[in-house]
Amino acid sequence: RFLPGQRKVAQFNEIYHFLREDASNAARSAAVVDFANQLVWSSVFPDLIYAEELYRQAERVHSPFGPGVRNNLALIRLRQGRESEAISILEEVASLFDPAGHNLNEIRSGRSARNLRLFSGPHPAISQMPPIITPQGRRVPLRDYMASELPLLEVLADAAKARCPIARGHPIEKHPYSSGSHVLGGNKAARASADTEVSLAGAEGMPRELSVVWLGAIFTPSGYAEEARGFISQLDRRGFNLAVRSLAVPSDVFRGQMNPEERARLDELNEKRLQHPIATVIHGPAYVLRPNPDTEYSIGRTMFEAEGLPESWVANCNAMDEIWVPTRDAIESFKQAGVTSRLIWIPEGIDTERFCPGLEPLSIPGARNTIFLSVFEWIFRKGWDVLLESWVKAFGPDDDVCLVLRTYPMNLHEGADVRDLIQGRIDGFLEKRFGKKRDQVAPIILISDQIPENDLPRLFASATAYVAPSRGEGWGRPQMAAMACGLPTIATGWGGTREFMNSENSLLIDYRMAVADERCEIPFYRGFWWADPSSDHLAELLRWVSEHRSEAAALGARARKDVVEKWGWDRVADFAAARLKEIETALA
Repeated sequence: RFLPGQRKVAQFNEIYHFLREDASNAARSAAVVDFANQLVWSSVFPDLIYAEELYRQAERVHSPFGPGVRNNLALIRLRQGRESEAISILEEVASLFDPAGHNLNEIRSGRSARNLRLFSGPHPAISQMPPIITPQGRRVPLRDYMASELPLLEVLADAAKARCPIARGHPIEKHPYSSGSHVLGGNKAARASADTEVSLAGAEGMPRELSVVWLGAIFTPSGYAEEARGFISQLDRRGFNLAVRSLAVPSDVFRGQMNPEERARLDELNEKRLQHPIATVIHGPAYVLRPNPDTEYSIGRTMFEAEGLPESWVANCNAMDEIWVPTRDAIESFKQAGVTSRLIWIPEGIDTERFCPGLEPLSIPGARNTIFLSVFEWIFRKGWDVLLESWVKAFGPDDDVCLVLRTYPMNLHEGADVRDLIQGRIDGFLEKRFGKKRDQVAPIILISDQIPENDLPRLFASATAYVAPSRGEGWGRPQMAAMACGLPTIATGWGGTREFMNSENSLLIDYRMAVADERCEIPFYRGFWWADPSSDHLAELLRWVSEHRSEAAALGARARKDVVEKWGWDRVADFAAARLKEIETALA
């Protein structure tokens, strides 16, 4: 989980430098395979593209590893939702590599992915790598160091400082997405140094149609994934020649709850192969951005929830041809952070026909007359502590109100222990902060199970108001969904939500600016400024809604009107479609 935040400390093309000068090709390949395995299985957002390239390079340097590496490539295909390709690869190598046969049987029988076996660099090969000199001056064998709790790239950074001789003879090739000088600026650098214009003609000399590869989280309930599905669906309807690649581990529960037609279409696009794609859109946090050398133009769709941008993110953005950000404030923030790539404002959208007033409410056992709803991942950035503190300040156990939380731990959308874990955190906070038990405060109702995507509008329909005291948002999709449903929405008056929220259509929480500190679980936010919402003011707003239901409902109606007029997917997707057409024209 720490890997993405640590990428700034080591360049990928330094991996093989840690081997002794006389290290064998097996040692070189084993080191790269181990590193690729970490990228696939240890990231918050698995870097499947880069891992696949590393696996192929390891196979080229030491061909006996081929069947094992092919096995790992099949597991990448499985993680991308391309099961038929995974099975085909495993069938090819099952007779050569026993774990591949095991994996083939596991997949065909539909058993848990936890039983799948991954090929790893053999220990004897890794043992040829020199010892690491730690920042404290200790010499530690690399295998022992890698087994510690330190992030792998932190290990590699220490190794880079250990004055190891640079390997000669058979180095692993530079990854085409890496920061080598020949691709430092992405495809735009290659074009800038070209003597002639880039030709977009196909094999027959005919102009190519606008074809786009869209990479991102697709089959998860995350905000990035929801946004990606919206853009993909809209561009698909407009006739764009699209292919989709999933970069995140699919959630089986989420996939099973999706609209069958939408899932089938996304599966088709996930299997689709484009012969000559013109553009790639890589959709996610900026730590996943890197230009795609197989397309003419590389676009990053990203955002950041604090003020500024991590240094490594700036470098990744500058390697792309252009960056799409959802808010106009983000353009200025990215510029000030040092992003020099072209910045384009492409806002987010919402399906205002799905998210609308008048739906049948979802049944919530134990609910009271006034229901405040909040949907979020249980992380410090989302302000769960501010919400609970304000709740205790605003209401007592006898008030006819309740707080409904649809929440889950970081990166854990599903699982048997989710409910008990969150309940324990709520109880612990109330006890430590106020010395109170749950029955001494107004009811807090937890929904820990995933709610099918088609039922989400009904969840909002069950609420009286929506509340989200976030410290920072790149956009704020639940807030916009609540407004589309006509709910009076309470949110922090700072961050990406201000693109669509104002004092005329919502209730904005007062705040002061603060520096993200060690309470933030995600390292790359630390040291950056974001909002510190006022729990006292939020308590006042909660009470106002409960005491002024008709005025609050009128505010929700204004919010609905604004969202329909400005932020429906039909309107927002026009921005993306128009920009892609401009890119096509410019390249042609």
